[in-house]
Amino acid sequence: MVQSHPRRGHFPAIRTKRVLDLSRSEVLDAVDADQIAYYRARAPWYDDGYACAGDYDGGAEQNARWLAELAAVERALGTAPIHGDCVELGAGTGYWTERVIERVERLWALDAAPEVLQTARVRLGARATKVHFEVVDLWRWEPRRLWDSAVAFFFLEHVPDEVLPALLATLHDALHPGAPLFVAEGAANDAEPQIETRSIDGRAYDVVERRRSPSEYERVLATAGFSVVSVAAHRLMHLLATRE
Repeated sequence: MVQSHPRRGHFPAIRTKRVLDLSRSEVLDAVDADQIAYYRARAPWYDDGYACAGDYDGGAEQNARWLAELAAVERALGTAPIHGDCVELGAGTGYWTERVIERVERLWALDAAPEVLQTARVRLGARATKVHFEVVDLWRWEPRRLWDSAVAFFFLEHVPDEVLPALLATLHDALHPGAPLFVAEGAANDAEPQIETRSIDGRAYDVVERRRSPSEYERVLATAGFSVVSVAAHRLMHLLATRE
């Protein structure tokens, strides 16, 4: 009997790295489209990564370590001076939106996948009235307003080196002077190609998985006009910067 592909999780669970020339616009466009399609397909079980479920269940010890690291990020977020009108880059299913919303006056939750934003809307319930949900391809973002603060959780690692400087420059210009930026990401590991191939229900997708070191972030943020105030890095890293 031939077994059907699972409807939840990656199939196969193995992820492979490969090199693509993202300096070529047609290659960059193809990866961008593939990555958006991937997160749309993954939307129903996106939060498994936070809940240590499905593919992301690493066993009791590893799960406990992951949850402790998430809690450390949440504690750091609790001390960050985010306020006023805030923009969240790559909001996803609203896991972090839920943790930001009570700290700000209004929140703009941006993501390229409408399915994850719908999950965020449901998750927030009545609090969703404080949120503007916008479907935006942030690799090609052209904001038309200014915000008082900004956050990004596990999103910038899915932005390639060929796009990140321009994106951060765009964000800089969309923030008021002195605005805080809080970022959380997976910490850098050994140097690997930016592109990771993942499979869902038999279809392979190319996505960007580019984890960076604190020093890399400090350099690219400084070039975009931000000053890094604090950095903490373990398996997960978080940093606070201000718009100069």
